[in-house]
Amino acid sequence: MRKRSLITTLVATLLIITVSAFPVLANAPAGKPIATPVDTTKKITDIKQAINLIENNFLGENKNGTSFIKDGADKYIDRITLNQITSGMNSINQRIATGALYRDSITNQLKKSDTIDAIVQPMAVSSDITGSYIWHWYGFDFVMEAYSSNLFGIELGKQAAVIAGSASPFWAVPQIVVIATVGVSAILVMAANALTGGGNGRGSIAFFLGDPSWAQITHVDVR
Repeated sequence: MRKRSLITTLVATLLIITVSAFPVLANAPAGKPIATPVDTTKKITDIKQAINLIENNFLGENKNGTSFIKDGADKYIDRITLNQITSGMNSINQRIATGALYRDSITNQLKKSDTIDAIVQPMAVSSDITGSYIWHWYGFDFVMEAYSSNLFGIELGKQAAVIAGSASPFWAVPQIVVIATVGVSAILVMAANALTGGGNGRGSIAFFLGDPSWAQITHVDVR
């Protein structure tokens, strides 16, 4: 009961922060939704969409297991978005080159080497936040159970006020230097998803570009 009450309070707090941060939306006339114009001439800015396009059309693999993005992706993907993904890929490539990560010869999936433990750095806010890693050519997923997910949501909520769309680093997960290049509203959505995963007992997954020494958080999904 106390846990449910805590989660309810946190979600309510996040909603209050959201309303405070966006008074124009909060005071919009009833019955007149704010329309978002669609410009089909714009290139892809969504990280997930861009990664999916690259994987289906522009992703290449070198003999040593590192990855590269083929020419032509910039015709469809926004330059800043493509640069962010490329930077994340280069960080993973560096880990592969040093042997910290390797490609499984059967599944072709990236895995952490058991003999080289130089992936993460000991930066932590709370040692209670734990999770497992799923590695990708562009970054990694951090999978959390309910307890850690709840703590992660709380930490994201705390940091939302100081992030404000900047790329300032913050430490919400042990051994991961988390940076955010999105606005406060996006961080609040991530926080709410993490709290929901804490409340439903299933946890959540945080998605990152790059490696844990300097990882750009992109989104959080409820499990």
